[in-house]
Amino acid sequence: MPAALIHVQYCYDYVTAQIPLGLLLYTHVPPAILALLFGGYVLFKARSPASVALAAVCAGFAAWCLLDLVSWFVFLGSAAVMWAWSLLDLTALLFFVGAYWFLHAFLRGKPPPDWHLIGGLVLILPTALWTGVGQTLLGYNADTCEAIEHVLLTLYPYLVQGIVIVAAAILAAVHIRKSPRAKRGEALVASAGVLAFLGFFMASTLAVTVLVKETAVEYAYNFEIYGLLGMPVLLGALGYLIVRYHAFNLRAFGAQVLAVAIIALIASEFAFVTSTANRVLVAVTLALTASASGLLVRSVAREIRQRERIEKLAADLTASNTQLSEFMSLATHEIRNPATFIKGAATNALDGDMGPLSASVRDMVQKIYVRAGDILHLGSQYLDKSKLELGQLTYDVSPVDLGTIAADLVQEFQPAAEQKGIRLTLSKEGSSHIVQGDAGKLKEVLGNLIDNAIKYTPQGSVTVRLSAAPAVVRIEVVDTGVGIPAETASKLFQKFSRADALKANLLGTGLGLYLARVFVEAHHGRVWVESEGVGTGSTFVVELPASGSPI
Repeated sequence: MPAALIHVQYCYDYVTAQIPLGLLLYTHVPPAILALLFGGYVLFKARSPASVALAAVCAGFAAWCLLDLVSWFVFLGSAAVMWAWSLLDLTALLFFVGAYWFLHAFLRGKPPPDWHLIGGLVLILPTALWTGVGQTLLGYNADTCEAIEHVLLTLYPYLVQGIVIVAAAILAAVHIRKSPRAKRGEALVASAGVLAFLGFFMASTLAVTVLVKETAVEYAYNFEIYGLLGMPVLLGALGYLIVRYHAFNLRAFGAQVLAVAIIALIASEFAFVTSTANRVLVAVTLALTASASGLLVRSVAREIRQRERIEKLAADLTASNTQLSEFMSLATHEIRNPATFIKGAATNALDGDMGPLSASVRDMVQKIYVRAGDILHLGSQYLDKSKLELGQLTYDVSPVDLGTIAADLVQEFQPAAEQKGIRLTLSKEGSSHIVQGDAGKLKEVLGNLIDNAIKYTPQGSVTVRLSAAPAVVRIEVVDTGVGIPAETASKLFQKFSRADALKANLLGTGLGLYLARVFVEAHHGRVWVESEGVGTGSTFVVELPASGSPI
């Protein structure tokens, strides 16, 4: 060191005797550089509230490391030591509050509320004022080579640090408890990294303050270097989050870059270490880091390959689903035209437009009418299912008269009921059955229920009942059919579920009731079934809001 800079020769000798200069640099410089590289890389690759906060924390930590080194470098003179020493507490509080900001932004995807930030600034303000007016340090003792600190003002920052740690722990605990199980691992790792970083730092600096005050050990300030271990722990946790959970929306390749940077950074320590012990320490650290980085790189490469395969499969599946949806739409429209024509011709024949029909011909025409309706019905179900799975299902909301829809459907299904010898009737109570909804979707719901009732009723009757209350419009489709076992009723509205234990209907797809539930729930209503069991008939009930709210 230049002799001209050594103002207090005794303190220089005292400090260099209690801790080697190489070890002091090793414990301060690599964590600071690593923090700056990591924070800067994340900020450069992904701009978000969390990345900005992380960059601020890393910059604050690096500044603290620099100031702490200056406070050790007594050869720079007592004035420089006093200046650096006086700023340490304020710098620490700044990156403590920044760490809380980062944890909140990372866990919740947005910065803390304004009152959180204002509270943090209020807690920092006393230390900032005391530092500005020079009250935190009262002088420099050349006999002990230490700055003379104001006891109360020195303890206050530890109170603030403790408050920040407790607040961060509460934030983490509440978020983890409320998070879905799949997200808890990510939140737990991030929270543990931040709390370890802050806990290591506070514990070491507080221990030094207590040991110095009690003169418990000769070189109490040496314990301060252990607090810097918290930053590698935090960066390790964040690196794991990048690799495992793709934190900050970074690609896994970014972890490889960081691994190489860490190795290069540690290897650079050989440029300034001098003693054999330090060289061995750096060599061991480098070997362990290189081994761990190799495992990490292989893991990342494997994950990249797996992710590419998954993304390719997902893309292929999406393309396949899109093609399927397009095919179903085209096929439905192509089938609808001839089926509609056949159904229309059968309707005209049944209405007598083509002249009198014999009993046998009329029976055949009714079968044609029913089968044409089945074709149209099945096509619509498969088309709706494809649109629903691809998120393409839309609702055209307007006032809908359920009474009119029910009357039209009862008339439409009369041929199917007559063919089976079933009496199909409509019963209305109340003067208005208006709801807000999609007329086409609601017609499909009621049509599914009537169609199922006819198909699952070997003989007897099917009755469609409408009633209105101030809050809801209620539709009941009551049949005297095969009934539904209790164990089947609970699963009846699931996809591809069928209540055909008695094989009363061999042509069902298991989609009608599933789509009915989806459509009714989209209209803010309810649908369920009531049955006392096999052979007792069934009642399907739909309730929709009478006033309705737009979907």
